[in-house]
Amino acid sequence: MPFIVLFALLVMLGPLAGPARAEPALPAAGRFASFESGQVRPVELSPDGKRLYVLNTPDNRLDIYRIKNGVPRYRRSVRVGLEPVALASRNNREVWVVNHLSDSVSIVDVQARPPRVRRTLLVGDEPRDIVFAGPGRARAFITAAHRGQNVPFDPQPFTPGVGRADVWVFDAAEPGNGLGGTPLSILSLFGDTLRPLAVSPDGSRVYAGVFNSGNRTTVLQADIAGGGLKKPGPGADSVGNKAPLTGLIVRYDGAHWIDNGDPDSGQASRAWDERVRFELPDYDVFEGHGNLVTLNHQEPAVLSYVVHVMDHWLTRGADGWRLDAAYAVAPAFWREVAVLFPDYARIRASLRDNGRRYFEF
Repeated sequence: MPFIVLFALLVMLGPLAGPARAEPALPAAGRFASFESGQVRPVELSPDGKRLYVLNTPDNRLDIYRIKNGVPRYRRSVRVGLEPVALASRNNREVWVVNHLSDSVSIVDVQARPPRVRRTLLVGDEPRDIVFAGPGRARAFITAAHRGQNVPFDPQPFTPGVGRADVWVFDAAEPGNGLGGTPLSILSLFGDTLRPLAVSPDGSRVYAGVFNSGNRTTVLQADIAGGGLKKPGPGADSVGNKAPLTGLIVRYDGAHWIDNGDPDSGQASRAWDERVRFELPDYDVFEGHGNLVTLNHQEPAVLSYVVHVMDHWLTRGADGWRLDAAYAVAPAFWREVAVLFPDYARIRASLRDNGRRYFEF
């Protein structure tokens, strides 16, 4: 019996002799390059003004503060997706967080105990901003790139004339039962990388700003390491010091990419078209309407109006006509359009014959 008791004590206490083993020391933290996505809408007050929401982008958190006597006091943090860059309060209970690296939106229930992510929506590549608009602010609008693992279509990355920027639209109250949600529509805009969104005071209009918009200028700098470009003068200051190696800003005059010449010496501008292989669309802001996606495509008046617009332009010799977001419309609707539009067969034949007519169903 004494042996059994002593053995039990040894098991519970561990070895009685010998030095205690120290925990291995962690290596010292060294220098590292930190990648952090640019924030777009990282701070917002709740609609009732009682909470302040702040995104901690590098730590992937939504920080919640309580406003007391005008001073924010930290309360809790909620883990969201990777690299959150924008947020918007749908009401006093829900905060939607846009995760730039996760290609997702975290719907956070801030009144749960503790606050938690209630739903995750999957959207296009590198989403950047979110707003609520439309009747009763019942639609969520999210900017994203026209590509990514979650897009339900071929993004046609090498096809000229295809917009590179999308706006995903969800029903805020019912974002869809499928995994990652189901958007009401995905609007494609002819720009490269949408960033901020804004809403008119009455919620009827949404404005989308293009981040990489063309402004008819660009910089040539690939030759700096090899001695620089042969730029227009002056090449030195008044005492003979040579100008440093820099890039060259060129502008598009409507026909050519040119430098500014040298006004002092009268040197004419030179064209640099061979160095600028492409240009970006010069569209800075797109305006949309928050309730466009509520059109009832089963309504005969909608069908009649589409046929009227098609007939107006295509029978007058227009080379192309397109209904944006056509993929969001049921195929049955287009079949009805084809029946009611009398010129459909001829236009399809023309498109096959010479390829000049563009007609999308």
